[in-house]
Amino acid sequence: MKYAFSLFVAMLLAGVAIAQQPSVKELIPKAKWTKEQIENPPARVLKMNLRAEPIKEVLREASRPIFGERTFMVTIILDIPKIEGRPRSNEWSRYLDRSKLPMGNFSDGYLLLPEITYGRTSHEKNATQLKYLLTQAPEGSIDKETVAFFKSPEASSKVFGFSGRISLSNGVFLQEFRILCKSKEECERCAKGLMTLLDYGFSRPLQLRLLQKREELVAEIATARKQLVENEKELTQVDKRLTEFKDFTPEMLPTLRQQQIALDVDLAGTMARIKACEALLAATRPALSADRRASVEDTKIQAEINLAGYQAQRITLLEFVSQVKEKIILSDRRNLLRSDLNVLRKVLESRPGLIQEIDADLDFVAPLKVADDQFVVQPIEWTTP
Repeated sequence: MKYAFSLFVAMLLAGVAIAQQPSVKELIPKAKWTKEQIENPPARVLKMNLRAEPIKEVLREASRPIFGERTFMVTIILDIPKIEGRPRSNEWSRYLDRSKLPMGNFSDGYLLLPEITYGRTSHEKNATQLKYLLTQAPEGSIDKETVAFFKSPEASSKVFGFSGRISLSNGVFLQEFRILCKSKEECERCAKGLMTLLDYGFSRPLQLRLLQKREELVAEIATARKQLVENEKELTQVDKRLTEFKDFTPEMLPTLRQQQIALDVDLAGTMARIKACEALLAATRPALSADRRASVEDTKIQAEINLAGYQAQRITLLEFVSQVKEKIILSDRRNLLRSDLNVLRKVLESRPGLIQEIDADLDFVAPLKVADDQFVVQPIEWTTP
C-alpha cells in the first residue's frame, strides 16, 4: 500500500513537470506560407518606365538579320536581399533539378547561373534554363507570342541576357535581365512573361519543397514531444522500481553465481548420501545390527534436514539472482531512456530554429521583387562601325 501511494505521488509530480514543458503548438513558429498561397502567387503589377533617350549600339552587317528589327531593349532588375552568414543556394540546389535549372550562388548576385567565358554568357545554358522554366508555367499564364519568343533560338542566343551586380548603397544584389524586342508592346509582354516564368519555375518549386521540409520538421517535433512525454513517464516508473533493489548491486552477481555452484555441489552430495542410506536400510543381506541401523537412520535424517536447508538456500539464492538481474535490466533501461531523452530534447531545441531558417528562406525565394516594381524600356539606335 505504501509503495502504491509513493508511486502515485511520483507519477503525479512527473505529470506536473511534463505539463510545465512547452506544448507542440508553442514550440513551432507560426507559419506564414501555405501551399495554397504558394500555388497561387499574387498577380504582379509592373509599370513600364519608357525612356526617350536611346541606347547607342554598333550593329555589324553580319548581325543585321538578328538585331536589325529589334529596336527596343527592356531591362528588368530584381532586388535579391542577402542573408548574412547563410549562403543558402547550395542547400536550395537540392530542391531543384540542376540539370534543368542550374542555380547560381546568391552571394555572388546571381539568380540563375550564367556560365561566364571571357565575359560572355553561355547561350546553351540560357536555352536550358528557359526551356525548363517554360515547362513550369501553367498553360495560358503567358501569351502564345511570348512563349514562342522564349522558345526561339534567338531568345537563348544573342537577344536574351542577364548578369548580376551588387548595389553597394544598400547591400542588395541586383539580378539584371535584358531582352531585345521589336516594339514597346513586345517589351512589356516579355518583361511580364519572364517574371511569370520565374514565379512558377523558380520561386514556386523552391517554396513548395521548403514547405515540405518545414512540414517534416513540424511532424518530427510532434513525434519527439509525444515520445518525450512517454519516456519521462516510463523513466519515473523505472526510477521508482529501482528503489526496491537498493540493497542489490550488479557486482553481487558473480558472488551469487559462485554460491549457487557451491550449493549445487552440496545438494548433489547430500542427495547421494540419502540414497546410500536408503539402500543400506533396504538391504536384507547382510542384515544390519540394531546399532548400525540406528546410525544409518540418524545419518539419513541429518542428510534430509541438510537437504531441506540447502533447498531453502537455493530458492533464496535464485530470488537474489533474479533481483540483481532485474536491477541490471532496469538500470540499462534507465540509461537508454536518459540517452533517448537527451536526443529528444536536442530535437525539440534545434528543430524550431531550423524551421525559422526555412521560414526565412521561404520569404527569400518568394516571388522576387522587381526593383521599383517597374521595367525600363529604351529605344536602340543602331550605328554602323
